Order: sequence, then C-alpha cells, then structure tokens
Amino acid sequence: GKNYNEKGITGTELLDLALKRIKTISEMIGGGVVFLEAEDHAKLLDFYQRPENGFIPFDERTAADGTKLIQLYRFL
Repeated sequence: GKNYNEKGITGTELLDLALKRIKTISEMIGGGVVFLEAEDHAKLLDFYQRPENGFIPFDERTAADGTKLIQLYRFL
C-alpha cells in the first residue's frame, strides 16, 4: 500500500502497524516470512532495507506495464 495520510503517520509507523497485523495473522494460520514487491526507487528501497525495517532483496521482475519491481523479504 501507499501512505496517503497527511496527518503525520510516518512510513515506519505504517509499516510497523502492517507487520503487527501480519504477525497476528501468522500466529493464527502459520508462516513466518513477509514478502513484498517495491518499485525500483532508491529512496523506497532504502526505507525497506533500514535495519529497523529489516527487508532483504532477493529478486526482481518486470510488471506487465514495464515497471521494474524489486522483491524483498523479512522474517517475522
């Protein structure tokens, strides 16, 4: 998703909320890896790869519209 909130929530706070929800669901149904795809923009990739966010790139693909997507994962 994208953060369209203008009320001051940071990307880190939004990601933290999403990961907490994923962890809760994971505890109910199993699993322990979060996978995401992000457009190939340095600022965006730097955000996901910060130590506090912990995502690791592992592959890339090209979307149907030609957009290069970087695939990242992290363990819960």
